[in-house]
Amino acid sequence: MRVQPGVGQTIGAAAILLLVASCDKPVSTVILDGRQTEERAKSTCETAQNLLDKDAGMISQLTCAHITSCMESTAIVAACGTDLTSNVRALETDIASEMTGNTQCRGVNFVQSHEPAESKKAQQPHWALSIQFTPGKETHAWEMLRSTDKALIRGEGNAREIAQRVCALATGTEATRSH
Repeated sequence: MRVQPGVGQTIGAAAILLLVASCDKPVSTVILDGRQTEERAKSTCETAQNLLDKDAGMISQLTCAHITSCMESTAIVAACGTDLTSNVRALETDIASEMTGNTQCRGVNFVQSHEPAESKKAQQPHWALSIQFTPGKETHAWEMLRSTDKALIRGEGNAREIAQRVCALATGTEATRSH
Protein backbone atom coordinates (compact mmCIF):
# COMPACT_ATOMS: atom_id res chain seq x y z
CA MET A 1 0.00 0.00 0.00
CA ARG A 2 1.33 3.40 -1.00
CA VAL A 3 1.27 6.20 1.57
CA GLN A 4 0.35 9.66 0.30
CA PRO A 5 2.41 12.48 1.80
CA GLY A 6 0.55 14.55 4.31
CA VAL A 7 0.55 18.32 4.64
CA GLY A 8 3.25 18.12 7.34
CA GLN A 9 5.58 16.12 5.10
CA THR A 10 5.00 18.51 2.18
CA ILE A 11 5.72 21.57 4.33
CA GLY A 12 8.81 19.84 5.76
CA ALA A 13 10.11 19.07 2.27
CA ALA A 14 9.45 22.68 1.18
CA ALA A 15 11.34 23.98 4.23
CA ILE A 16 14.36 21.79 3.38
CA LEU A 17 14.34 23.02 -0.24
CA LEU A 18 14.14 26.63 0.98
CA LEU A 19 17.05 26.03 3.36
CA VAL A 20 19.17 24.46 0.61
CA ALA A 21 18.29 27.24 -1.84
CA SER A 22 19.24 29.89 0.71
CA CYS A 23 22.72 28.32 1.02
CA ASP A 24 23.62 29.32 -2.55
CA LYS A 25 26.43 31.85 -2.85
CA PRO A 26 25.35 35.39 -3.67
CA VAL A 27 25.58 36.40 -7.29
CA SER A 28 28.98 37.78 -8.29
CA THR A 29 29.05 40.34 -11.09
CA VAL A 30 31.76 40.51 -13.76
CA ILE A 31 31.66 43.54 -16.04
CA LEU A 32 33.53 43.37 -19.35
CA ASP A 33 34.17 46.85 -20.73
CA GLY A 34 33.83 46.28 -24.47
CA ARG A 35 34.71 49.87 -25.37
CA GLN A 36 38.02 49.52 -23.57
CA THR A 37 38.70 46.21 -25.32
CA GLU A 38 38.08 47.83 -28.69
CA GLU A 39 40.23 50.87 -27.85
CA ARG A 40 43.08 48.60 -26.74
CA ALA A 41 42.82 46.62 -29.98
CA LYS A 42 43.03 49.82 -32.05
CA SER A 43 46.04 50.92 -29.99
CA THR A 44 47.72 47.55 -30.62
CA CYS A 45 47.18 48.04 -34.36
CA GLU A 46 48.64 51.55 -34.26
CA THR A 47 51.65 50.41 -32.22
CA ALA A 48 52.39 47.56 -34.64
CA GLN A 49 52.14 49.90 -37.65
CA ASN A 50 54.36 52.50 -35.94
CA LEU A 51 56.96 49.83 -35.22
CA LEU A 52 57.00 48.76 -38.86
CA ASP A 53 57.30 52.38 -39.98
CA LYS A 54 60.13 53.06 -37.51
CA ASP A 55 62.06 49.97 -38.58
CA ALA A 56 61.38 50.34 -42.32
CA GLY A 57 65.05 50.99 -43.15
CA MET A 58 66.31 47.97 -41.23
CA ILE A 59 63.51 45.81 -42.66
CA SER A 60 64.46 46.77 -46.23
CA GLN A 61 68.11 45.84 -45.55
CA LEU A 62 67.59 42.56 -43.64
CA THR A 63 64.09 41.57 -44.80
CA CYS A 64 61.25 40.99 -42.39
CA ALA A 65 61.98 37.27 -42.04
CA HIS A 66 65.14 38.10 -40.06
CA ILE A 67 63.45 40.49 -37.60
CA THR A 68 61.15 38.85 -35.05
CA SER A 69 59.29 42.05 -34.19
CA CYS A 70 58.69 42.67 -37.89
CA MET A 71 57.03 39.30 -38.44
CA GLU A 72 54.80 39.72 -35.38
CA SER A 73 53.90 43.32 -36.23
CA THR A 74 53.17 42.41 -39.86
CA ALA A 75 50.74 39.68 -38.74
CA ILE A 76 48.99 42.10 -36.36
CA VAL A 77 48.74 44.85 -39.01
CA ALA A 78 47.32 42.36 -41.53
CA ALA A 79 44.67 41.25 -39.01
CA CYS A 80 43.88 44.89 -38.23
CA GLY A 81 42.71 45.29 -41.81
CA THR A 82 39.68 43.12 -41.03
CA ASP A 83 36.61 44.37 -39.18
CA LEU A 84 38.25 44.96 -35.82
CA THR A 85 35.05 45.80 -33.94
CA SER A 86 33.36 42.61 -35.14
CA ASN A 87 36.37 40.53 -34.11
CA VAL A 88 36.42 42.10 -30.64
CA ARG A 89 32.67 41.50 -30.22
CA ALA A 90 33.10 37.90 -31.42
CA LEU A 91 35.69 37.24 -28.69
CA GLU A 92 33.40 38.81 -26.08
CA THR A 93 30.51 36.64 -27.29
CA ASP A 94 32.72 33.54 -27.21
CA ILE A 95 33.70 34.29 -23.60
CA ALA A 96 30.05 34.84 -22.65
CA SER A 97 29.06 31.57 -24.36
CA GLU A 98 31.81 29.66 -22.57
CA MET A 99 30.64 31.09 -19.25
CA THR A 100 27.02 30.20 -19.97
CA GLY A 101 27.96 26.59 -20.71
CA ASN A 102 30.25 26.21 -17.68
CA THR A 103 28.60 24.88 -14.50
CA GLN A 104 31.42 26.47 -12.49
CA CYS A 105 29.99 29.85 -13.57
CA ARG A 106 26.71 29.32 -11.74
CA GLY A 107 26.00 32.46 -9.72
CA VAL A 108 28.11 34.72 -11.94
CA ASN A 109 26.31 37.64 -13.57
CA PHE A 110 28.36 38.46 -16.72
CA VAL A 111 27.72 41.94 -18.12
CA GLN A 112 29.05 42.99 -21.51
CA SER A 113 29.15 46.77 -21.31
CA HIS A 114 29.72 49.05 -24.24
CA GLU A 115 28.79 52.10 -22.20
CA PRO A 116 30.99 54.06 -19.80
CA ALA A 117 31.74 52.20 -16.56
CA GLU A 118 29.48 54.58 -14.60
CA SER A 119 26.56 52.18 -15.07
CA LYS A 120 24.54 51.08 -12.03
CA LYS A 121 26.19 47.66 -12.08
CA ALA A 122 29.63 49.28 -11.76
CA GLN A 123 28.53 51.04 -8.59
CA GLN A 124 27.90 47.69 -6.86
CA PRO A 125 30.71 45.31 -5.78
CA HIS A 126 31.97 43.59 -8.93
CA TRP A 127 34.94 42.35 -10.89
CA ALA A 128 36.03 44.52 -13.84
CA LEU A 129 37.33 42.37 -16.70
CA SER A 130 39.65 43.92 -19.28
CA ILE A 131 40.82 42.13 -22.40
CA GLN A 132 43.94 43.06 -24.38
CA PHE A 133 42.64 41.89 -27.75
CA THR A 134 45.53 41.27 -30.14
CA PRO A 135 44.32 41.01 -33.74
CA GLY A 136 45.34 37.79 -35.45
CA LYS A 137 46.11 35.90 -32.25
CA GLU A 138 44.17 33.05 -30.65
CA THR A 139 45.13 33.98 -27.08
CA HIS A 140 44.72 37.36 -25.43
CA ALA A 141 46.02 38.95 -22.25
CA TRP A 142 43.36 39.83 -19.69
CA GLU A 143 43.04 41.23 -16.18
CA MET A 144 40.35 41.35 -13.53
CA LEU A 145 40.12 43.98 -10.82
CA ARG A 146 37.88 43.41 -7.79
CA SER A 147 36.13 46.64 -6.86
CA THR A 148 36.00 45.95 -3.12
CA ASP A 149 39.71 45.49 -2.34
CA LYS A 150 41.43 46.21 -5.67
CA ALA A 151 42.71 42.62 -6.00
CA LEU A 152 44.21 42.42 -9.50
CA ILE A 153 44.63 39.15 -11.38
CA ARG A 154 46.23 38.82 -14.80
CA GLY A 155 46.35 36.00 -17.30
CA GLU A 156 46.35 35.02 -20.93
CA GLY A 157 44.26 32.55 -22.86
CA ASN A 158 41.61 31.82 -25.44
CA ALA A 159 37.90 32.40 -24.80
CA ARG A 160 37.44 29.08 -22.96
CA GLU A 161 40.51 29.57 -20.75
CA ILE A 162 39.54 33.15 -19.93
CA ALA A 163 35.99 32.08 -19.03
CA GLN A 164 37.26 29.29 -16.75
CA ARG A 165 39.59 31.58 -14.82
CA VAL A 166 37.03 34.40 -14.63
CA CYS A 167 34.45 32.02 -13.17
CA ALA A 168 36.92 30.54 -10.70
CA LEU A 169 37.85 34.02 -9.48
CA ALA A 170 34.31 35.38 -9.40
CA THR A 171 32.96 32.40 -7.48
CA GLY A 172 35.90 32.31 -5.08
CA THR A 173 37.11 28.84 -6.10
CA GLU A 174 40.48 30.36 -7.08
CA ALA A 175 42.42 32.27 -4.45
CA THR A 176 43.21 35.93 -4.96
CA ARG A 177 45.67 38.22 -3.28
CA SER A 178 44.70 41.83 -2.67
CA HIS A 179 47.14 44.72 -2.63
